[in-house]
Amino acid sequence: MSAPRFTEAYLRHSVWPRFSRVLAREEIYLANHSLGRPPDRMAEDVRAALDVWYRDMDDSWQFWLQQQERFRELTATLVGASRTDCIVPKTSAGQGLRAVLNALPGKPRVATSDGEFDSLDFILRVYREQGRIDLDLAPWRELSVAGADLVVLSSVMFRTGEVVENLPTFVRGAHLAGALVMLDVYHHAGALPLDLEALGVDFAVGGSY
Repeated sequence: MSAPRFTEAYLRHSVWPRFSRVLAREEIYLANHSLGRPPDRMAEDVRAALDVWYRDMDDSWQFWLQQQERFRELTATLVGASRTDCIVPKTSAGQGLRAVLNALPGKPRVATSDGEFDSLDFILRVYREQGRIDLDLAPWRELSVAGADLVVLSSVMFRTGEVVENLPTFVRGAHLAGALVMLDVYHHAGALPLDLEALGVDFAVGGSY
């Protein structure tokens, strides 16, 4: 099934009604980087989870864990992951990056662009300052994977909105050079079609805002 075209008519019919409480406000809210617009249904979903807690007390964990698994299933479908257990919920994308960096042996060499989102960029620079990684920074169009153990790259650059070109070719080239690939799909997943299985990336981080 083809993705919907985000026309004014489509947004008015299928998207705006989900956010009627927020859209009733006078200002235009654009701060979707850290705390996006809450959909109307969110209050109901939170209340349902609390009602189970009041009713079942410690048995509420069964319901909550079922909902977590459902979230993982939906996320896997959204990003084109091959299995539900490929999705590991974390409190931040930075946690995902740190988990991968901490799992790499020795002092890995990391290649990344100079246009990565601030939180991942900060973590990589701190790891470099602590002597835990070697870090190569370059504009994404000039990024070299030669000699890298890990490549960290956004699939959509957050500052400019540029979609990184020829990702399949880039990932194959990185693998041929012996590097693992982590994609930051924060500004991609849910906005553009994404198939992580087809891309063959080793890791991806993102969020649900």
